[in-house]
Amino acid sequence: MSVRNVDSTTEAGFWWLPNSPKERLVGTITYAPRSGFQIELVGALLGIEKGPAAWGLFDVWGETVRGKAVTLFGAHQSNVQTHMPGYPTSKVEASRGIIGGHYRSVNDVLVHTLDLQFDYLTAWAGQSGLSQRALENHKLEIIVAPGNSIPLGQSKGITIELVPYVFHNRSRTDLKLEERCELRLHAEKPRSLTDFEALISAIRILLTFAAGQAAHPQLTKGRTGEKTAEIQGTPLWHEIEVIRTIQVPKDLREIHAEGMLFTLRDLEPHSAKTFEKFLDVQEKLKPVFDLFFPTYFYPDMPPPQEFLNLVYATEALHRITIGGQYQSDSEYESGLKKKLQNAIPSLVTQDFRQSLMTKLNFLHEYSLRKRLRDLLQKYVGVLTPYIANQGEFVDAVSDARNCLVHASLNREIPEYIELWKLGQQLAMLLEITLLSEIGFEEDRVRSIAARGRRAQLLRANVFRES
Repeated sequence: MSVRNVDSTTEAGFWWLPNSPKERLVGTITYAPRSGFQIELVGALLGIEKGPAAWGLFDVWGETVRGKAVTLFGAHQSNVQTHMPGYPTSKVEASRGIIGGHYRSVNDVLVHTLDLQFDYLTAWAGQSGLSQRALENHKLEIIVAPGNSIPLGQSKGITIELVPYVFHNRSRTDLKLEERCELRLHAEKPRSLTDFEALISAIRILLTFAAGQAAHPQLTKGRTGEKTAEIQGTPLWHEIEVIRTIQVPKDLREIHAEGMLFTLRDLEPHSAKTFEKFLDVQEKLKPVFDLFFPTYFYPDMPPPQEFLNLVYATEALHRITIGGQYQSDSEYESGLKKKLQNAIPSLVTQDFRQSLMTKLNFLHEYSLRKRLRDLLQKYVGVLTPYIANQGEFVDAVSDARNCLVHASLNREIPEYIELWKLGQQLAMLLEITLLSEIGFEEDRVRSIAARGRRAQLLRANVFRES
């Protein structure tokens, strides 16, 4: 399964505001790893006399009847009902929190190890721990032997590895075996949970890039510096679980390894080195990633917005990887720019003058057409099957961008299907560039890009999936 939903948990407990530990309310909490929290309370944590406008956001601490400590960050009181006679009831909701401890802020959550399950991670890693062989008398032997952990390098003192395992559940009538793979982040000493967030975001983007649709954490558990026991010299650490609300579309495609743009096998034989290179590229091309990957995370983005995101991502990509200006900043500032400023008539209004002065700041930078031509030429050997007539493509992208950004009655906005088509071709250019930046040679980029979902649609001249 490409996306696994973890069942929700419901427990009774006692709940209070961190600064009012003696004023506790009875209530029932329901939570799931990526569905956030809901608490049904007898009473209300915030006063009801001033109404919802005065409630605001607040943190909640609690303890379930099973002894679990719970922290809700940035909760809100979503509903209050009064009953005559009797106590009012209320509902509290939060999109983020911790099971396993009481904390004043996310920065106070200190862990040395995080284990994460991710959408598509098991398929992407491709590590099999199950095999079978036939025995006599029609018997079958199933061998369960998960492989060793796979190192993926380190970043800022945090080591990264993939941990394959086999989940098994046996009843009187059934035996269920399921292969899984987790991402493990480990630091030598406990660090703030926020120190791990950049790496979590990186693997999320890597898996999204590989799968062709948004990947999110499914389950996040951490080990704190508090030792609860020790067995034969091996410490058992107190664990916490991170809860967050994540919007996952219901109609996602089922994705297996053979349908991915690339897998862990494509990173071999130097998986750790390639992954570390990806982290470097992500940092170097942050403006590109910030514009490109929202098109994966928000699949219902209207075609005009998606197209503009991809155009701006392409321009940012050119600035960072190729650069170039018609004139250097110093040459332009001391020469042509001054002449153009002096040529503005004195009769021009102040607002118009300010507008012209702003435009003059960027006239020496390459145009969109120039940037597109440079990138297409750089990757012409790989892009030709997807953008056959590069001149027409450059004109179409530039004209469509101008129609959207400088809309007027005299400019006809392209049809959505045409914008979507141009967007897919721009995204193909971005995919090929990112694969090259990560370190794949041209022949590998060509073969990897050719098996991706986007390439299949472009080759078949299909520009929107049903």
